[in-house]
Amino acid sequence: MIDLTVVTATIAERRPMLAELTQSLALQTVRPKWLVSTDHDRHGPAKIINTLAAQVDTAWLFRCDDDDLFDRDHFATIAEYLGAGFDIVYTWPRVDPPGWIGEQGLQVVFPMDRLADINWITSAAAVRTDLWRELGGYRDVHNEDHDLWQRAHAAGARFLCVPQVTWTYRLGDWPHLSQPEADDGE
Repeated sequence: MIDLTVVTATIAERRPMLAELTQSLALQTVRPKWLVSTDHDRHGPAKIINTLAAQVDTAWLFRCDDDDLFDRDHFATIAEYLGAGFDIVYTWPRVDPPGWIGEQGLQVVFPMDRLADINWITSAAAVRTDLWRELGGYRDVHNEDHDLWQRAHAAGARFLCVPQVTWTYRLGDWPHLSQPEADDGE
C-alpha cells in the first residue's frame, strides 16, 4: 500500500471513461486509496476535488481526471520519490489522440521560472497533503491546477518531474479539439 489517496471528480456523462480509469487503478502494482465523487449539481472540479481532499488521511494526495489512464507501474514509479524531500511529484503523460499541439510541452522539464507563463504540469501529480491544505487547495478559477502550481512555487514547494511516460492524458471528449470548426462562409 502506498501512503497516497487519489481524488477524482466526475460527471454522469463520463461513466464509460470513469470505468476505464477504475480498471487502470485496479491494475496498479502499487495501489493507492481512491475517493471519487460525481458532480451532480455541476459545481465544477475545484469544489468537488477540495471536498474529497478534506477527507484524505494519507500523507499524499493525487488528483486525476475521470478520463486519465495509468500504466500498471505509474504509482510504483511515483512512490519511489514520495518522502524524498519533494512536495510535488509527477511524471510525463502520453496524449490520446496523438498529435495534439500541446503534446510536446507535457514531456519537457521546463525551468520553474517559466511556470508563470506555461502550464506544463498536468493536474495528475502527487502533492503532500499538508501542503495542499496550507495552500487552501484549489481556488475556483480557470486552470485551477496551474493556479495551485504557481502558489506552491511561490511558497517554496519542491517539484520533481520524473521524466518517464507512465500514463495517458485523453483529449477525445473535448468538443473544441475533436470537431472541425464550423465554416460560416459557404
